[in-house]
Amino acid sequence: MRVIFEEGETLKYRSTGRILEVKKRTDQFLILQSLDGLTQVLTGEKSIFDFFEKTLKAGSRTSEMDK
Repeated sequence: MRVIFEEGETLKYRSTGRILEVKKRTDQFLILQSLDGLTQVLTGEKSIFDFFEKTLKAGSRTSEMDK
């Protein structure tokens, strides 16, 4: 099952633990912004699973990426 990230969802950058929010989504790319607004990342949807993991929603025991 392919996970589709929606604008407003948050992802954790695996190497630093920094939380980023999906600001814009196109057919092939995601624009992510740090919660403090100081950092933006442009990443392809095909490589997003290598670098990011979806954060848990409140009350959820597993993320959507674990399914």
